[in-house]
Amino acid sequence: MGRDRISELPDGLLNHILMYLHIEESIRTSVLSSRWRNLWLKVPGLDVNVHDFPADGNLFESLMDKFLEVNRGRLQKFKLNYESNLYYLMDRFVPWIATVVDRGIQHLDVTATDCPPWTIDFMPTNICKSKTLVSLKLVNVGLDTPKFVVSLPCLKIMHLEDIFYSPLIAEKLISGCPVLEDLTIVRNHEDFLNFLRVRSQTLKNFRLTFDWGMGSNDFSVEIDAPGLKYMSFRDSQSDRIVVKNLSSLVKIDLDTEFNLKFGLGSPLEPEDLTKRDIIRDFLTGISSVKHMIISHLTLEVLYRYSKIGQLPKFHNLYHLQAVFSSSLLQLLPAFLEICPNLKNLILDYSISAEPEQIDFTNLPRCLISTLEYVEIKQLTMREESGIKLVKYFLENSAVLKKLTLSFIDSPMTNQESEIYMQLLTSTKRSRGCHDLGMGECDYINELPDSLLTQILLDLRTKDSVKTSVLSKRWRNLWLNVPGLDLFSLQFTNPHHEEGLIRFMDRFMESNCRSRLQKFMIRYFECNGYRDRFMELIGTVVDCGIQHLYVYMHTCNRVDFIRQNIYKSKTLVSLKLYNVELKNPDFVVSLPCLKILKLMNICYGEDGPLDVILFLRVSSQTLKSLRLYFSTNGSGTDFSVEIDAPRLKYMTFYESRFDRIMVKNMSSLFSIEIRAKSSFEYGGLLKAEDPRKRAIICDFLTVISSVRHMIISGSILEELHSYSKLGWIPQFRNLYHLQASFFGTSLQLLPTFLESCLNLKNLIMDYGAFKEENIDFHEVPQCLISTLEYVHINKLMMMEQSGIKLVNYFIENSAVLKKLTLRFSFFSSIESESYKKLLTSTKLSPTCQKLLGLRLIMRNDIISELPDSLITQILLWLPTKDLVKTSVYRPDGEIFGLKFQEWIAAAVDRGIQHLDFETKNPSLFLKDSMPMNIYKSKTLVSLKLVCVELENPKFVVSLPCLKIMHLENNWYGYDAPLVVEKLIAGCLVLEDLTVVRIHDMVIPDLPLLHVKSLTLKILRLVFDLEMMTTIPISVEIDAPKLEYMSFINRHSDTIMVKNLSSLFKLNLDTEFGYSSLEPRDIIRDVLTGISSVRQMIISQRTLEVICRYSKLGPIPKFHHLSHLKAAFSSTSLQLLPAFLESCPNLKKLILDLYVSAEPEEIDLTNVPRCITSTLECIEINNLIRKEATGVKLVHYFLENSPILKKLKPSFTDSPMSTMTNLPLDHLYKMYLTARKRSRRCQVIIS
Repeated sequence: MGRDRISELPDGLLNHILMYLHIEESIRTSVLSSRWRNLWLKVPGLDVNVHDFPADGNLFESLMDKFLEVNRGRLQKFKLNYESNLYYLMDRFVPWIATVVDRGIQHLDVTATDCPPWTIDFMPTNICKSKTLVSLKLVNVGLDTPKFVVSLPCLKIMHLEDIFYSPLIAEKLISGCPVLEDLTIVRNHEDFLNFLRVRSQTLKNFRLTFDWGMGSNDFSVEIDAPGLKYMSFRDSQSDRIVVKNLSSLVKIDLDTEFNLKFGLGSPLEPEDLTKRDIIRDFLTGISSVKHMIISHLTLEVLYRYSKIGQLPKFHNLYHLQAVFSSSLLQLLPAFLEICPNLKNLILDYSISAEPEQIDFTNLPRCLISTLEYVEIKQLTMREESGIKLVKYFLENSAVLKKLTLSFIDSPMTNQESEIYMQLLTSTKRSRGCHDLGMGECDYINELPDSLLTQILLDLRTKDSVKTSVLSKRWRNLWLNVPGLDLFSLQFTNPHHEEGLIRFMDRFMESNCRSRLQKFMIRYFECNGYRDRFMELIGTVVDCGIQHLYVYMHTCNRVDFIRQNIYKSKTLVSLKLYNVELKNPDFVVSLPCLKILKLMNICYGEDGPLDVILFLRVSSQTLKSLRLYFSTNGSGTDFSVEIDAPRLKYMTFYESRFDRIMVKNMSSLFSIEIRAKSSFEYGGLLKAEDPRKRAIICDFLTVISSVRHMIISGSILEELHSYSKLGWIPQFRNLYHLQASFFGTSLQLLPTFLESCLNLKNLIMDYGAFKEENIDFHEVPQCLISTLEYVHINKLMMMEQSGIKLVNYFIENSAVLKKLTLRFSFFSSIESESYKKLLTSTKLSPTCQKLLGLRLIMRNDIISELPDSLITQILLWLPTKDLVKTSVYRPDGEIFGLKFQEWIAAAVDRGIQHLDFETKNPSLFLKDSMPMNIYKSKTLVSLKLVCVELENPKFVVSLPCLKIMHLENNWYGYDAPLVVEKLIAGCLVLEDLTVVRIHDMVIPDLPLLHVKSLTLKILRLVFDLEMMTTIPISVEIDAPKLEYMSFINRHSDTIMVKNLSSLFKLNLDTEFGYSSLEPRDIIRDVLTGISSVRQMIISQRTLEVICRYSKLGPIPKFHHLSHLKAAFSSTSLQLLPAFLESCPNLKKLILDLYVSAEPEEIDLTNVPRCITSTLECIEINNLIRKEATGVKLVHYFLENSPILKKLKPSFTDSPMSTMTNLPLDHLYKMYLTARKRSRRCQVIIS
């Protein structure tokens, strides 16, 4: 074992190393030794993701308390990531954070994920006066304004993301950091911080992200940072933007619209002096920048500004990366004019739906004097505006050194590539522009032809030929490849052979003077081309081929007419299948041949190989030999003679022979005998057949020096018969044996092992035995002295011969280290007999016994740990895995299942989180849940699935229960009362799930009454196949409900009350439309949920609302800003009417489904939201040639004046592979409609 240098390190250094690990990985080191047991508690930092711990939170809570109790020194780092569903830990997070701050934390990172506004945690105010904090990252938490002056004297890095700000706290935080250098602020659309001032004398890097959303407030940003060097400004919400003292700015990443409201006419009017001054002052404030990245939206604003005002000069700007669409290219010369010293330009180019006619007439100063490098990305072949753009730079750039073009529709054809290259080489003004690159640097093309042909040699010829379309250089490069790999059926029908011959003639004509390395052919019926084909192979041999592989798949063997194959001076490997080799008239000479493979060969007048009576293999150099002869059992004698002094590996596979002679096998290392001897046809070895007995004896004697042997069951059967008549030679060098025992050959085992004196590894493939009296008396020498590893496969439970075999090794192997048993079928009940077997007396004290598992437990460090530490380790496992550990120790018994008693005991002991589920509800129709579950004082979360709940005779009281999940339970005949009692007895219930899915065992729940003053989240799933005519009703009364998922397809009556706090709704119901009077139900439900802000609605529900709209008006959803709906093509007529009920909608996602018989739709009405608020639309599941989808896309494009993004996505195939409908045709089909919103981006996916 190597030296343990880690353990030689001092504890201080080890603690520092562990600080870079997650807490769970750090804890795992505690099992290494006693020194490491508590070392993780002294690590000066924690990196914790609560999601990695068990869901009940107990382990995490105890871990944190223990860590903070033991580690009272100054911490360097504390990183905490938690989710909003951990209600039971919410009140602990803030005190823990306050504690680490008080102890002098340097790096604090707190991230809350998936936290809605009502669950936001406000950070402790002592953060604002920390004397030690160097970096602070807060995500999705709250910051309250402290009553003292903020002072963070050491803070250099601050990251604030999706923060719920109290008034003035942001400005106080920034001004209270006298050494702040790096600031990141990410704001969401629900941000109520109307004014953000960033004022700092030390700030060097600043990132602001404020995406557009549902906010309607007026926002302002002011930045004053004299030392600022880098700024990323991505703000689409702020109306007023002020920048001051940015003379040190080096780089800016700019993506802002200055919150311009795009409506009818120009979005920036000349009389809008305030907005115009804001844009002018901002550009002037950043005009000293040297490196700029600017977005398409910002360029649109500058384009409109340039028509009413003059753009300031950027004298220091030398590097510019900009996103230009074809409709904005008119701005390009004017924008370059304000960059007089520009050297590097990167353009991300895109094609507009309605490209304007562009005319480049102005010639900026930078093109004449400074611009040296231009890169244009995402060009499209044959697109007119892109060609004009490229020509503009080539014809007017006097000092240009390099122009790089990247195409989105590459690879291009040879014709297109040549057209572009002619364009680029014919119009250059700059003589120094020598590098006209197509895309990124092409390292492949820089390689010499000789190396490229060697690379192509590793491809099949059909793939090699495909490279000819890459460029003019590649057109004929495949003809110089020094090899072929062909398959005749890959040539064009109906004449495969003729196509192959023509191809070969062309290839050989090009390679007539070259030496070929490889020729591989898979050939089917010759059909008259046999002579021509064989002549070509003869030519290949004459060309000095090194590797020749011929596979003939024909009814008749094909002979080699030319016999030059027998005297090739270059052949290194030769593989022939189903061909005829004639006996040559000269001495065969293949001086370089190292590998020879002959399959299904016919030898001319001598007949096929399978009727040859004698095969001699004599070679002084042979190292590996494989023989596979499958005879027809005609009774003819077949003999094999092998003489190979250097042979190391030999395999007989399914070979049948009457006589085998081997000589000079002293070098043999490994032999595999899976042969079937011809004795099978004449019965077992008879005593009166001394000739065959001598053959076996001689064969075993010659191979006795082998070290590694694999032997089949049929050969062992022969050896078993032979052992009764003669002795088996000693295999003194054999250390690894793999053997298949079946039938009577198992009786041979002790005798055969006696001949293997030094055997170490034994693998047995054990077959099914007839019941017979097998008894092992002899104990071979190897069991006592050398055998260390035994592996037995294909055992069967309760099979007596197998049990005897296992006992034989356990009781007689003195040095056995590992015994592995593999079972064909493994039953937990039948395994008890094997458990008793494995606890019997072992001769070897170090032996491991493994049932169906492959584990190494020799140096068992785990078992040396105390039980208390082992239980803490097992706590991290699911119980199903924990129970499996019971097979490792005899005291790990599994008792009878008494679930009800366990649950009752757990409740009495103050359980906090109870989750019980059974897949078979009939198990619990006799025994219900214990009654003490209804009066637990400690339960925080309860999940019950497929169990029985009886009606308690007392008042239900669950004072701490916050989360309850009831799924497919049996509530008896008092079902409504049981559920209502449960809900009413939960005084702090916040999250409720009720699932009712059809099951023959579970009766209907005719009435569900959900009434709770504290409930925030409700999920109802009713998907029943009705077996009775009993009406089903649902009533919901929850004033604080914020999220509801209502999937109910069968309730006849639905009533909702007091849902004014509802924020998000997932709706999938038919409103009891099977009843006679559903109109009032639909109206009342829609009115009750009308305050919702985000809604997901199913196609089924929309169809019901469509029918209802013909009878009465749909209520208004004034607060709805986000809608996801599933529409069929037949229900699209409802779309305008439904959108009319959503006057303030901002984002719309439509899942479109094509009906079997689509109706002719006419979308003429234009709802208010389309003209005033709707900014983002996604349409999913479109089909390329389906007319309804085209009409729908055109409807939004033509009627939405403020639309920012339209994203249609298709289901039938990727856009780039639509051969029936090219990409440009799709653009014409979907995007040629007149866009009412000029700022709308259309993204097809």
